[in-house]
Amino acid sequence: IDAPASFQHFTPLLCDATAIKTAARANPTLYLLKEGVIVDKWSYADLDRAFKAVQQLPAP
Repeated sequence: IDAPASFQHFTPLLCDATAIKTAARANPTLYLLKEGVIVDKWSYADLDRAFKAVQQLPAP
């Protein structure tokens, strides 16, 4: 799947592997964070919904 251009404005972050595995339950998982809080998350199977959510975010 090719990510839309809107995903180019996002920065990949690192976290403790145990915390990520506990929260994700799928690989890969995309997280939407606001001020360090997980607002939403999507597995690979739901990336189409993630793309729609990202497109609705305000421009940076």
